[in-house]
Amino acid sequence: MARADGASEDSVVRIGYVARPHGVRGGLRIALDNPQSETLETTRRLLLDNGAERRAYTIIKAAPAGRGGLRIELYGIATREAAEALQGAVVLIATADLPPESAGEFYTYRAIGCEVYTTDGSLIGKVSRIFPTGANDVLVIDHDGSEVLVPVIADVIKQLDLDRRVITIEALPGLLD
Repeated sequence: MARADGASEDSVVRIGYVARPHGVRGGLRIALDNPQSETLETTRRLLLDNGAERRAYTIIKAAPAGRGGLRIELYGIATREAAEALQGAVVLIATADLPPESAGEFYTYRAIGCEVYTTDGSLIGKVSRIFPTGANDVLVIDHDGSEVLVPVIADVIKQLDLDRRVITIEALPGLLD
């Protein structure tokens, strides 16, 4: 299953954004793109991009904050005013800093843009995005101007070759209708 969302062309992955300051000592509340992600709890660095500049920070502390959010403290951000200036900034992680994928897991950014074929070789389209549902993730595939939703479950996903950028699915009855 998937563990992180979004990607960028320069080896970083978007994982959320700064929702608001937290407290008076420069803490930040982060809204995660994937509420189940533990990436910021396991890495020590992140990048914040406010549109005008992208800056690296070292994480002092990260803890769950409810509703899929996270409270973090960063070196160099020690006041509420400094935290307020970062509100809305996109939170990025270098792909090199991501923890290794476990067996049966993949980072969703790696599937974006993959071509999706049925087991009989028919091209369905390309993955445009992925979203979590709680039970499983869902691939959104662009197919002739419409979207096809494909659950990321073993009965449907038959082969996931992210290096070749190809996903093969079993088109169960009703899936492609």
